[in-house]
Amino acid sequence: IHQVDGIAKLLLSVEPSNLEHLKQLRRILEAGTVQSAAGKCTAEDAKDLRDLIEKQRASLGDDKAFIQTDIAFHVRIAKITDNPLLQVVTQAMLSWLFAYYRPLLHWSGREETTLLEHERIVQLLEDGDRKGAVDMMGNHLKRSDPLYTADQT
Repeated sequence: IHQVDGIAKLLLSVEPSNLEHLKQLRRILEAGTVQSAAGKCTAEDAKDLRDLIEKQRASLGDDKAFIQTDIAFHVRIAKITDNPLLQVVTQAMLSWLFAYYRPLLHWSGREETTLLEHERIVQLLEDGDRKGAVDMMGNHLKRSDPLYTADQT
C-alpha cells in the first residue's frame, strides 16, 4: 500500500483529471463494501458506527476533525466485511481523496445532511438491506462528489 500510495499521489498531482478516476474508484469500492457489510453488520458494529456519527456531529465547525471522523466511519464499514484489504485500501483511497476536499460556499451547512445520510446507511446495514445500503451510499457519494476538486483556487 505504501508503494501504491506514492504512485497514486503522483498520478493525482501530475494529472488533475485523475481525480475523476479516484471518485469512480470510490463509488465502486464503497458500493461493494456496503453490500458485503449489510450481510454481516452486528449490533456492536452498528453501535460503533453510531458512536462515530456522534463524534462527527461533535466536531461540527472543525473541518479537519469532521473529515477525519468521516474517514473513520467509512473505514469502520469496511471492517465489517472482515476483509483487511478493504480496510487498508479504503483508508488510503479516502486519504488521497480528502486531499482534494474543498468545501464550497453553496455546500456550507450540508454537514448535517452527511450525518443524516450516515445514520440511514447504518440503519440499512443493521437491517441487512443490501440494495438499500448500496443505493444510499451511491446517493451519499454522488451528493458529495462536487466537494472534491483539483481546482486549487
